[in-house]
Amino acid sequence: MRNIIKPLTGNQRLYQQALATGYTPLQAKVIANRLATASTLLEPVLQPALRHIPHPRLLADAQKAAQRLYEALQKEQTIAIVTDYDVDGITSHAILLHALQDFFQCSGGNLQSWIGHRIKDGYGLSDNLVRRILRYNPLPDVVITADCGSSDEARIALLSEKNIHVIVTDHHAIPAGGIPQSAFAVINPQRADCAYPDKTIAGCMVSWLLMSLLRQTFITKGKLASDSPKLSVLLDFVALGTVADAVSLASAVNRAVVLAGLRIMNQSTRPCWQAMKTLLSNQPDYSFCVEDLGYQIGPRINARSRMAEPYLALRYILAEDKDSADKALQQLDEENKSRRQTEKTMLSQACQQAQNYLTTYPHSLVIFDDCFHAGVQGIVASRLVERFGVPAIVCSLACVAEKQKMEPAANIDQSDPLLVASARTVNEIPVHKILHEINTLEPDILVSYGGHKGAAGLKLYKQNLDKFRVLFEAQCAQAMRQQNILPQPGLWVDGALTESQLSYQGFCELQHLQPFGREFEAPCFENVFIVDHFVQRGRDQEHLSVTLFMGKSTYRGIWFNAFEPGEYPEFVKGDEVRVCYQLRLDEYAGEGKIQLLIKEIQLL
Repeated sequence: MRNIIKPLTGNQRLYQQALATGYTPLQAKVIANRLATASTLLEPVLQPALRHIPHPRLLADAQKAAQRLYEALQKEQTIAIVTDYDVDGITSHAILLHALQDFFQCSGGNLQSWIGHRIKDGYGLSDNLVRRILRYNPLPDVVITADCGSSDEARIALLSEKNIHVIVTDHHAIPAGGIPQSAFAVINPQRADCAYPDKTIAGCMVSWLLMSLLRQTFITKGKLASDSPKLSVLLDFVALGTVADAVSLASAVNRAVVLAGLRIMNQSTRPCWQAMKTLLSNQPDYSFCVEDLGYQIGPRINARSRMAEPYLALRYILAEDKDSADKALQQLDEENKSRRQTEKTMLSQACQQAQNYLTTYPHSLVIFDDCFHAGVQGIVASRLVERFGVPAIVCSLACVAEKQKMEPAANIDQSDPLLVASARTVNEIPVHKILHEINTLEPDILVSYGGHKGAAGLKLYKQNLDKFRVLFEAQCAQAMRQQNILPQPGLWVDGALTESQLSYQGFCELQHLQPFGREFEAPCFENVFIVDHFVQRGRDQEHLSVTLFMGKSTYRGIWFNAFEPGEYPEFVKGDEVRVCYQLRLDEYAGEGKIQLLIKEIQLL
């Protein structure tokens, strides 16, 4: 399906403000297009710095939680860390372990690590996980959750009955019933009564903020010197979790921790990063960039937890020597290859379903098959959004453990399969809000749901699937009409570049606006070129290498995954074409040479 090319409309006031601040016309255009509705000051967003991070005491319950952890550490009580199994959860786990052990001298014997198995346990503080914690000797005195817990009142109540204090740290939407009342503390910027100004931070950042406040508590109590080391050395983990969880990078806080974390990663001798450098480039001076966090490191950590038990990913992150890190990373890399093959097969099946599905429901996709793997359904949903330009939900059969923890419902045949699903969406349509609207209209359709604007998870019984499809389609259609967008893949572009901007200098100007990511996307431009030469490449001839003319200049470009097997370009040498592209350095053409990373070519 062809992309609709959509010109971004910038905020002229912001454009002039950026020029007056000293940004070039190219930079100012990109800024005005990215922050068109922003009411914030430019400096914190465009010159990210840790000083712009609001104080953690603004987080509701954070002071209470820090005081309880201080008491637990002073009394040498047992603390259990419970986190989700994705990158955000794994990095949160590493932050909490490092902080408690390295900064607050919590002995290993007083620390427990718990991570649920995605297939056997399901998401969050599951029944299986709680049963294992309660069978373990000794029982913990305090449980800290990270990247989960806001929707787990029933499980938290079981722990509370055993006099275990549960401190929830999370960033997912608060359920309609409110925060878990059995928790000792619930630290989540999504709370209606939370004064923390940035609601977009990832779970790992919430964990880091709590540990930073704990450090301040130790200083106030006279147990740490005021000049003791800060927890900024753990921002490498925060950066990875933030990018991998696809939270907003229009946020001044998220931008600051990503850039600071990257600097730490590139200066660090931490074995996990040294092993990753060896894998990616075999160059010891290799510098990680934002794309590496999202497309190289994150997927390898995620792959293990999607397909098998997640502790290998944690062992890799926490490896104390490079040999251990290399061995763990090698296993993660193999798991990632397996995950990619599973994803490819599942995506092919999902796309075949989608072609027929869209004839009935043109504004949405809700895809299900008995053979779908829950571990990759989120990735497949993202690919469907990219390909078809509509919100997409991919469903698979729930594991036995997931169904066992469901309360019996009077209106449900108990033999009916339970489905777990992952939802992804186009930028303009907040998927969690749509699920909330459906739950308000028909409270008996969804068993549960959670997530945020760009991604969500949900559960429903198979017998309700068709009814849910009708409701989801209606909500998506209404949202698209309100936003005046079409159900077709769209490509937002920042306009055309002049020949002087389409250069190494222009590339460098854009690099100064890093980091790019969700809601502060990498700039994409469009120009008219003349086709000089092109060659299809790849095993299935799916990629296109092309040489283009504009004015007196020649440009080389690469278009990855341009074609389905058996497809060919619709243009020939000498044709005039509209090309949408991003600028990148051509690693093989020498320093200062740019290449067009092509996103679309349309014959004029």
